[in-house]
Amino acid sequence: MEAGNEADQTVQGPQPAVMADGTVVVAYLDTTLDGVQEGLATIMVTLSEDGGRTFEEPVQAGVFREIHFRPRNSFFRWWGAAFPQLTVGPNEEIYVAVTAKPGDKPTDDGDIFLLRSLDKGENWETPVRINADDTDRIQFFPAIDVSADGKLHAMWGDMRDDPQEARFHIYYSESDDQGETWGFVDEQLDLNVPETRVTDFPSNSLRGFPGGRFLGDYFALAASEDDVYLVWADTRLGEFAGPNQQIGFARTRAIAPPSLFLNPPSGDAGRDVAIQGFGFQPDSEITIDVGGITITNLRSNERGEFQTNVYMPVTGEGARNVTAYDETGNTATASFFTEFGFDSIARELSDLRDDLAVGAATPVAEPNEVP
Repeated sequence: MEAGNEADQTVQGPQPAVMADGTVVVAYLDTTLDGVQEGLATIMVTLSEDGGRTFEEPVQAGVFREIHFRPRNSFFRWWGAAFPQLTVGPNEEIYVAVTAKPGDKPTDDGDIFLLRSLDKGENWETPVRINADDTDRIQFFPAIDVSADGKLHAMWGDMRDDPQEARFHIYYSESDDQGETWGFVDEQLDLNVPETRVTDFPSNSLRGFPGGRFLGDYFALAASEDDVYLVWADTRLGEFAGPNQQIGFARTRAIAPPSLFLNPPSGDAGRDVAIQGFGFQPDSEITIDVGGITITNLRSNERGEFQTNVYMPVTGEGARNVTAYDETGNTATASFFTEFGFDSIARELSDLRDDLAVGAATPVAEPNEVP
């Protein structure tokens, strides 16, 4: 419901988790009696050691300044970011991620905070801010999980890169000390970094859903022994047509981008060329652009591969891009080098005319004429 249409207090957003010994943990949001989406809120946690038949008296995991129903420049239900995201560790740790207004930045409407208990809920540590940006732009919809080695992983939506606070990227970080500090070593740069940007193109709820009223509560993360998997509502295709929202996916192991191969990769203009595509979305419509000419009516197979022949238009010498797109926006480009095109013909004709002109201007001795 909209703010003002609810009671002065509500409890929402429950999340369950199960510890290694079978203890059930439940976390939920309590807006307290000072109003919904205003004032202070608490995250309450309760445990059950009998499979959920009975629960202990809830305890307060943390108190924070509650966020509003909508962000400043968008219309999606941002308040859902205040609902707790819960996970448990292998040694009776309880972790809760939540979006809250920071006390040290009055113009910042939301940061990501971690609430944690390292002794099965008996005591709760001081909240830790996960995002490390120095802007006052919002972060929202956190998701967390613990991998088998006890490492804590977190992701969230982040508007730090957009001064207008409309477009967001997905950010990720991790902690190997039970959430006390966050970050990792960038092996390419050999630097300690507090977090990393996952997405290569921003999303905007105003482009994803009619009126921007829905973003897709919520984002999610799952960690295995070998990898971390992230999903979110991605609206990048809405930038180029009508409202469009898809599920974005990433993992910490590199995902090979789509690739395109031409056979032959060079030759005369006006010939057929075989095209093979790999790594596209499986069973997806494929569009191919050849020098501004669009070719459709092609689909990838269940492995995300396709093969077709295209006619290379008559052009001048030089490289010409061939680009393939699938329905989800995956793109690959290859280059065909035209070795003989219309400018080659024009150049040869020009050379021939020059030769003829030179021949006509050269005197020719007549028979029996003495020079």
